Amino acid sequence: MKKPTLCVGLVCVDVVAETEGFPVEDTDQRIPDLSYRRGGNASNSSTVLAQLGMKSEFLGTLTNSMQLDFIREDFSKHCVTIEQCPIFPDCEFSTSIVIISTINGTRTILHHPKNLPELDIQHFSNLDLTNYSWIHFEGRSTNIDNIKQMIRTVRERLEYMKISVEIEKARPVLDELLPLADVVFVSKEYAYFSGFRTMKEAVEGFLDVTKPGTIVVCAWGSEGAAAGQNGTVVSQSACPPVQIVDTLGAGDTFNAAFIYSQVNLWDWEKGLEFACQIAGNKIGQKGFLGIGRFKHPVEALLKSQQQRRYYCS
Repeated sequence: MKKPTLCVGLVCVDVVAETEGFPVEDTDQRIPDLSYRRGGNASNSSTVLAQLGMKSEFLGTLTNSMQLDFIREDFSKHCVTIEQCPIFPDCEFSTSIVIISTINGTRTILHHPKNLPELDIQHFSNLDLTNYSWIHFEGRSTNIDNIKQMIRTVRERLEYMKISVEIEKARPVLDELLPLADVVFVSKEYAYFSGFRTMKEAVEGFLDVTKPGTIVVCAWGSEGAAAGQNGTVVSQSACPPVQIVDTLGAGDTFNAAFIYSQVNLWDWEKGLEFACQIAGNKIGQKGFLGIGRFKHPVEALLKSQQQRRYYCS
């Protein structure tokens, strides 16, 4: 079995409220469901990688608050290792209030950062990086200097190690991460902030500021996603389920599925289609548990499509 993937970033507590439509200001309404979930982009991606059958590890800061048992148990339930995470006393996990509309599947997130410190280079430097097959970083503007140092540490110790970076939020400082990774995930929000209006335009533009050979991937919600490398750019339509149930974490699922494809040495065009398929299946269910059941059917579908293209060529 391959070495574990490592996802570095944030874990937080999500309070998820399902509504039958976005609430009107200054009104009361009953909601059909309220749940607590483990959240955070890197945390979610590590979960999906584990559900897809990879050995998966998360690295981020934890605190010994009353929520620690919930966080630990949820990582364990989803088969994600967290043994290397530092634990800080007298802090609180950040909290996100998530409003999900059951009518159209939209999710609105209100994030409240607390006093838990970000992961620093000192702790990261203590890792034995040879234990991993891939290292993924969640781009965080509040921790940009440490993230850049972590990536430099990986490059200095292991030239062969593949690194991916997610750039989601519209923060100018995150531009500094673009030239540093082998795979760069850019969000629609960040692409718009950078002046691009289509996913293909965004991929083409970001390829100009990344190092040669970098794969740039840009998901564009219901329109699908695009990816490119060395001047070649392709797009892939979205693969929505019959019924949209839960869009929370769809982007993290997409990123993890693409990483899965690259760890397994697929070509990136096939990886793009796989990521769209897995993300589409995810939004047809609540949460991430059991999402691995879609892997083999999607792989079989892609294989049959490839064979049809071969015989028709």
